[in-house]
Amino acid sequence: MLEDGNNDQRQRILDVRADEIVMRQFCQGLSHDRRIGSTDEDGTELLSLEDKLYPRYTDPESGARLTYRSSLSILSHFVAVMPSPNRETMAQPTYVISPRINSDGRDSLRTGFVCEVILPEYSPVISAIGKVESKKVIAKCSAAFIMCLELRSKGHLDKNLLPTHRRVGPEMRNALLALSEKKKGNYPMLIKPDFWKEGRDTVPDRLYLTIVDVEAGLDRPHQPLCLLTRRPFPSLPRFPVYLANGKPSHVVSRPFATPFSLSSETLEMITRFTLRIYEDIYNKVYEYNTQKLSYWVLPILAHQEHISLSCMSIEEILDMQQICKVYNQPTWKWTPDTNPDNLIDKYFVDPMNGGRRYYSNCYAPHLKPSDPVPAHVPRQNHKFMSTILDYTDSRWTRSRDSSRWDQSQPVLEVEKIPFRRNHLAHVEDKERKELSDLKTYICPQPLNISNVSGSGANA
Repeated sequence: MLEDGNNDQRQRILDVRADEIVMRQFCQGLSHDRRIGSTDEDGTELLSLEDKLYPRYTDPESGARLTYRSSLSILSHFVAVMPSPNRETMAQPTYVISPRINSDGRDSLRTGFVCEVILPEYSPVISAIGKVESKKVIAKCSAAFIMCLELRSKGHLDKNLLPTHRRVGPEMRNALLALSEKKKGNYPMLIKPDFWKEGRDTVPDRLYLTIVDVEAGLDRPHQPLCLLTRRPFPSLPRFPVYLANGKPSHVVSRPFATPFSLSSETLEMITRFTLRIYEDIYNKVYEYNTQKLSYWVLPILAHQEHISLSCMSIEEILDMQQICKVYNQPTWKWTPDTNPDNLIDKYFVDPMNGGRRYYSNCYAPHLKPSDPVPAHVPRQNHKFMSTILDYTDSRWTRSRDSSRWDQSQPVLEVEKIPFRRNHLAHVEDKERKELSDLKTYICPQPLNISNVSGSGANA
């Protein structure tokens, strides 16, 4: 068996070498005008003979030597340390190589390459053109060599061929950051606005309302939300969030300056509801402590969004039916006695995996829990995917027991909620593949069904 393994390894090596030969032959067959940006295969060998073939410069004061090879690194270092308007970027020389016919009269038929080196616009010397050379890498060195000579003659390189200019930091930068000379790495930072600290560590008896909605809707039907804060919320301009299809939808807020009084019972319910949103949606569990909360996130009745709120109580604005339902029973489980209609348009939470959340769309009567997972469903770190029921259960190997699940339960077609937190940024190319097809299939029994409804179904 060992000998067979060695034979397989040798065969793989031979295959790789054969592929490399084919690729080299293809590249060598390309014309020069299609290989302008490439480097010469024998450029290193030519540069090894630079002491005999190519010019050099020796500084009369220090004896520092400038050669074709060293001119590239010297010029790169000069540009890197040169003071620039933009301190966040590191500039580099730009080399433009083009084919050229040598017309000096000695060899008018010989073709070669000429290179122009271009430095940033704030450089004391902008560009220089090298001599015509037979190889691209030598033409590049020729341009860098001539540029270094020009910089040395004008005093921008010293006798050691080092830049005479230095990149310096802004003056009084420590003073601007309120730093002392002994504690240069420590200074006070404002993580969040002080607005969220006002009134904290007390039980509020009144709160201020701000309605939040989106102009162009979301990926699914949604219900408007509100923020209840301890102090009046400032008026903010609208800003876009980017949906799964890449289109923007602007968030608009409408704060109200009149506070609303709350009973202790209502305050307890809205606190439980806010903490349940963090747990079911973001998989974050926080301690129940009303004094520590800076704001509350709650659903409002859809038809109350645009009317005057001056003569209304907070209970008439909030979706109290949903809030009470979540307060009394945050989640529930599927049983054989479950009404089939109660499984549609629901929010499913995987209690064993914080990254798996689903919206149920409809039943899949053509599938059974024991059927294999459809081919289009990606694995995405799912270890067990032999059946749909197996795919739904995300327990570890030691705690898995497929016999505990009801084999007669239905299969649901659901929409997987993508793990995308930054909706303020455009959808990146690497995210488009995942967001293009979110449909999958699950069985309801291993999952928790949340009573949080974002579509206003309980309104």
